[in-house]
Amino acid sequence: MRASLLVAALGLAAALGLTTACDRTVMIHRTIAARAGEYLVPEHLQGFALDAHTPRVWSFRDGFDRGLVVKTDEGLVVIDPFSRETATRLKAALSAQFPGVPVRLMIYSHHHLDHVRGGAVLEAREILAHEKCAAAWKDFPVDDIAPPTRTISGDETLNIGGVEIRMLYLGRSHSDTLYAFHLPGERLAYTPDLAFKRAFPPGGMPDYYTPGFLAALKRVDALDFDTFVPSHFDAGTHADYSEFSVFFHDVNARATAEVAARGWPRDAAAGEALFLAIYEPMRERYRDWHGFAEMAMPTLIRQITGAALGY
Repeated sequence: MRASLLVAALGLAAALGLTTACDRTVMIHRTIAARAGEYLVPEHLQGFALDAHTPRVWSFRDGFDRGLVVKTDEGLVVIDPFSRETATRLKAALSAQFPGVPVRLMIYSHHHLDHVRGGAVLEAREILAHEKCAAAWKDFPVDDIAPPTRTISGDETLNIGGVEIRMLYLGRSHSDTLYAFHLPGERLAYTPDLAFKRAFPPGGMPDYYTPGFLAALKRVDALDFDTFVPSHFDAGTHADYSEFSVFFHDVNARATAEVAARGWPRDAAAGEALFLAIYEPMRERYRDWHGFAEMAMPTLIRQITGAALGY
């Protein structure tokens, strides 16, 4: 165990520019990459399916991606097509489950490319997104994002075919275009890239501003819901959502306190000590979570750099 911690500490030191041991760093990265497929799509999530959550709400699971489908009296509401391949599989699943029912509305939860591509195949009558999404997409060479027919900038409450969908704008959190979705009549929350059920986020949760992200976690946790549907991995309960929120606040608090006490590490020994001070108590609490072995290190690197640099 001590050896594995030293390897993790070496990875932290390499990421912070504190070592030139490139061969060992490459070995670490290869080990992580070799397990990435198993981490992203564990055996029980392989394939794709429509999972029912309430009489009106399903999620379409394609590997570890999970978009929301709401059946209203005016047609279907789909949140996030993810990719052309996923959207094509989703269209076939919708045709089988809801023959003849059109997609009334498609919503982009935020601008990130892994959530928004390929949606044109769903032939939605209306497409909704935050007003900043289009500007972000212009910076990338993609041509398979169906453009929004309407944009919004803050909270929005939709009443479509007997279903209330509250869109909660989460500000500068995971991007500055992110929405969470609360369906009070269904007692359900869909939280794209905000929280996961007992799982470490991919890449240590890329693209987040820590103060805004922590505030977003608290805002959604205060809502009244029973069913928690994340955009990746398994669905769960409000208690599962709250557990992730506690985890993220806990790791951030530990990283912030250790960086404040020790300062920015100036050599490998200091980097190892900083890493272990956060890693060891985290391991005791979260080692049985999915992806701990693969994503504990990038999670801590991101928390440490965010605490040190102010983001």
